[in-house]
Amino acid sequence: MRILTIVNLILWFVVFAIWAPYTASVGIYDTISVEVGWILFITAVLMGLLALLRIRRGRRVLG
Repeated sequence: MRILTIVNLILWFVVFAIWAPYTASVGIYDTISVEVGWILFITAVLMGLLALLRIRRGRRVLG
């Protein structure tokens, strides 16, 4: 299960790295930019909650 967390983090960073320049070029209010931004935000919140849950239970976050 931890490998999926690592894969999720890698994919999140890849999408963010592609989304940031796109948003800079087309503007923050572009429809696609807004949708991808929400997806990134929600995923980041869920990953943060997962990390807090793992820390609270005394498990390692990434390994």
